[in-house]
Amino acid sequence: MAQGNGSTFAELAHRILVHERGWSLQEVAEKMGMKYHTLYARLRGRVSFTPEEVRSLLAIVPEARLANFLLEGTAFIAVDRMSTQPQSGDSDVHRGATRTVLETADVLRAVELSLMDKKIDHQDKLRIVSEINEAERALAALRARLTAPSQAPTAPTGGPSSSGN
Repeated sequence: MAQGNGSTFAELAHRILVHERGWSLQEVAEKMGMKYHTLYARLRGRVSFTPEEVRSLLAIVPEARLANFLLEGTAFIAVDRMSTQPQSGDSDVHRGATRTVLETADVLRAVELSLMDKKIDHQDKLRIVSEINEAERALAALRARLTAPSQAPTAPTGGPSSSGN
């Protein structure tokens, strides 16, 4: 899977995990249920990630750039999952609408900054497109929250705890 700049999913994941977030690959591998050497081979491109491993990585590292890389060139975009829990109520919808407005304002801000020198260069285009991607994700997440089927009543809380206590 090559992206426009020639990088691969593995290179992107490695850059995000190691260089940007400074995470321990040993800890990430353990959370993914694999050995360090297995993850390292994936991140170095020696062995491809399986779909299950990609899903596990995205669950541990909820990074939109990873999902966007996989969906590039398709008709799909990555959308953040908003809470569908009954206790979240309409406050999630309000937060989602507010996020949509803020992300859209960021698009306008990026365009205005780009036009300060009366031209939009390559770097400006990348920044504007990045802001558009965030605005699209916010809007799609809001739509998904509003159109999601109503959740069936959930069991009362107080059941088995996953905290290990």
